[in-house]
Amino acid sequence: MSRPIPSHLQLRSAETDDLLRPDLADMACLGELCQAFAEATGWPLRYVPQPEPSDPIDLLWSAPVNPGVGDSPGHLRIDLCGSSAVYESMRSDWHAAERMVGALSELVNELFAARQALRQREAELATAVPVKPHQDEQRHLADRLEATLRAGAQGIGCQAAALYLLDDATSELKLRAAWGLPLEKFATAARPLAEQMADLEALVGHAVALETRADMVGRWQPPESAAAALCVPVSSPTMPLGTLWFFSQSERPFSDEQTNIAEVVAGKIASDLERTVLIKEKTSGQELQRQVAAARRTQDHQLPVVSPPIPGWSLGGWTEQAEALGGAFYDWRLLDDSSLLMMLGDACDAGLEAALASTALRAALRASETPLDIDELLRRANRIMWESSAGNWWAGLWLGQLNLADGLCHFGAAGRPSGLLLKPDGWASLVKPSEPLGLNPIVQLEKKKPVILAPGQSLVISNRGVMETSDPSGRPLDEAALSRFLLKDLSAPPQRMIERVRDWLSPPDRQFQKPQDRSMLVVKRLPR
Repeated sequence: MSRPIPSHLQLRSAETDDLLRPDLADMACLGELCQAFAEATGWPLRYVPQPEPSDPIDLLWSAPVNPGVGDSPGHLRIDLCGSSAVYESMRSDWHAAERMVGALSELVNELFAARQALRQREAELATAVPVKPHQDEQRHLADRLEATLRAGAQGIGCQAAALYLLDDATSELKLRAAWGLPLEKFATAARPLAEQMADLEALVGHAVALETRADMVGRWQPPESAAAALCVPVSSPTMPLGTLWFFSQSERPFSDEQTNIAEVVAGKIASDLERTVLIKEKTSGQELQRQVAAARRTQDHQLPVVSPPIPGWSLGGWTEQAEALGGAFYDWRLLDDSSLLMMLGDACDAGLEAALASTALRAALRASETPLDIDELLRRANRIMWESSAGNWWAGLWLGQLNLADGLCHFGAAGRPSGLLLKPDGWASLVKPSEPLGLNPIVQLEKKKPVILAPGQSLVISNRGVMETSDPSGRPLDEAALSRFLLKDLSAPPQRMIERVRDWLSPPDRQFQKPQDRSMLVVKRLPR
């Protein structure tokens, strides 16, 4: 009758003991410090590399050495007895000595904590070693794994070794690398983890040594035919990865030293696997950064930079994305010699999706033909936004057509853009919040009354990102505050007005709220 648990099965803990920290007695200055204190005060100070006793006998004073990392490595103490007669004859006042030894204890603590911090810092700096992929990384990894398995097997006197890794569901173990086994073994189906007792025992932290055929019964059988086998876990610092098996052709014991070698080999394999994952993430991250940078350059280049040479008129615009890519934009184009199309808006919240949505929206608007119907153009843009995303995209938009001869501006808006008409004697608000584009297949638009820009007047359009920014005093910005600020220098060119607003909303000495995509457009009719 088979036995469920072999009587001679060897289980060894795969966890290493806590590393001993450098003892304070190794500090050359500590012994001299204790000796100097005793000679100066007559009170015998000594260091004991053990925790403070719970039931102190003949103990006058003690203080633990506390580096702030784990248990105390020892304590400083002064005993009531045990000192020489010479020290007893020269003892100073105890209260003064106590203050001195307390200060010395603090210095020792700070010194030891500094050494521990230096040790940890040096370990952190070791991670700054550059990681560069091999020209044929996948083949190079396979060669490294096989060489590691060969060296490990030969180091402990085994004739074969195999690496089995868990699947994503942690339910199966699949052979991923081997030495000393036929290549057709790689075609073997994965082993169900629930049926592999030795692998399960290894994954919970024990090295499993099957030293005789009598140990290999039932579910304790190794994955390959062998007279003796050793199984150790392969794991990262945070999760198990699989198991490493070594196979011997003859029955034999595995010593603690050989088990340690197997665990070191497993650790190297885990490091190689993590290195490969790191290289993949780094390579893909660099490629993604290059693509994002190229998309950002393209998005920036699509914005008009220089105002078209229109007699009697001047234009300026500004866009700032919260991330590398965003949905804020402004644009203008001459429809003919006497008509100018202007637009400003933002799409979604931020990021790549916002950039895609705003690109689709701008393409739809720029494809318009004259003569224009502003409301019909807004409805067409809404339909394109809706059909492109099934309601996931939305956008705020201000769209206007300006007659350059008489200054008459027909416009429409959706979402939460702000429209201001600035005059030398005051200002007027032109837009009320409404439903954004793209949320529904049919958008309800409020009919806007055209405005006329007289000489010396300016039209200022801002997206919701600008209007949701706090002013320098921390109060939410509103149209009244923005208008008052701009009216202080209404005669300035449009681009100068925009720069003043940008500097006003972005002082270098103030912490901001969450950044948003921001855009502003200024159209100025020059004085005659």
